[in-house]
Amino acid sequence: MARGQLSCFCVLLLISSPELQASCPSRDQATNLKLKQAAAVMTEGSVVQIKLCTGQKLRGRLTQVTDLGVELQRFLDQKITTDTLAFENVTSIKLKGKGITLTRDRTAPQSAMEQLTLLPTGSLVQVTRAGGPRMRGRLGALGRVDFQLERLEPGGAVFDRIAYADLRSVELAGKPMTTMTKVVLITGLATLTVIAGIGACLASGACLN
Repeated sequence: MARGQLSCFCVLLLISSPELQASCPSRDQATNLKLKQAAAVMTEGSVVQIKLCTGQKLRGRLTQVTDLGVELQRFLDQKITTDTLAFENVTSIKLKGKGITLTRDRTAPQSAMEQLTLLPTGSLVQVTRAGGPRMRGRLGALGRVDFQLERLEPGGAVFDRIAYADLRSVELAGKPMTTMTKVVLITGLATLTVIAGIGACLASGACLN
């Protein structure tokens, strides 16, 4: 691990909530290693449930795994926060599959923000913004004040940043997209665009000159 990353992690530990720092009694390095190995195979952006030594359970999106612990993104006090959790303070890390089950009903703005933290990266969603049309795409990274939505257009992928303050509703519209699926779809769209261009060229006779 780079020294800068280790320093950053330690600083975050110091400013984390006290209830998240309670160490497990008689904890050995072998247990910490098992937790690290379990977290390492989980894709960043997955929805997980982490149980602390205090018995408290936290649920949210896994955003980073380091040698010392993990970062968990969750909805707290009407905002999205990132908690840094050391393995020595954790008893288990479990993958929660597809996250929560959302209906197609609209949700309140505050609830919509919370829903976003409980949906895996790549989930197909439909969002409605204040004064704007509905937008459908794949859920990307969550920031402090906005989140990323990836849409596929004929020319390729388009990335929009949507502010939480403008969010009216969020609806789950499908399953998370794998990286391979993204590559296939983008490649397919690009191929169709090229074919359409060649067809138009041949139709106009410009390609025959």
